[in-house]
Amino acid sequence: VQRILVELKRENPFTNGRPGRKWYNGFLSRNPQLAERMAQNLTKSRADVTEASIKAWFTEVYDYLKSNKIESVLEHPECIFNADETAFFLNPAGNKVLVEKGQKSVYQR
Repeated sequence: VQRILVELKRENPFTNGRPGRKWYNGFLSRNPQLAERMAQNLTKSRADVTEASIKAWFTEVYDYLKSNKIESVLEHPECIFNADETAFFLNPAGNKVLVEKGQKSVYQR
């Protein structure tokens, strides 16, 4: 709320420049379409992924296999393996955010 007031160049009526818990609870009760959720961490690299970048990656992998004359591996599903990701987040729990009720996924960068 404080950041929005600054961005909109509006007067800040709150003590210490920030609303208290009572104001926040009242805001939620006045806006029943909002819900408080925990945001999931999303790395910048995952947040910036596009369909074009995914297609480019698959093209690059195929070109690599072809240049090494091993593209036939793609014809044998038993030779395809999954490599799982491991990550260490410095902030493992996301921040609480307000979202429209019914929203399935909430991410933060």
